Amino acid sequence: DLLRNHFAIFGAPTTSVAWGIDEEEPIEEWGASRDADVARLSPASAAGLASPQGQLELLSLCRAADRGNDAQATRCASRSCLIRGRGLAGQCPAKDDVL
Repeated sequence: DLLRNHFAIFGAPTTSVAWGIDEEEPIEEWGASRDADVARLSPASAAGLASPQGQLELLSLCRAADRGNDAQATRCASRSCLIRGRGLAGQCPAKDDVL
């Protein structure tokens, strides 16, 4: 709410996900801004995604929001859930402008 109400010039908040970052030391060099940070990559940390089990786990992660307000409070209209949005189970509507 704070971002939307007071910093509308930045647009809607987004979430980014990255694979292949070293788990122990993810940043090799800190820059003056987030875009200037240099990540320390580790091919071994993304290797599990190539296996059938890894692919299923990744798909499950991507579909987690579709569970809605479940026992783990995955998605609901308040900040008490991991994802803020409609609490009913089901897929979120696709945004054609980002696909």
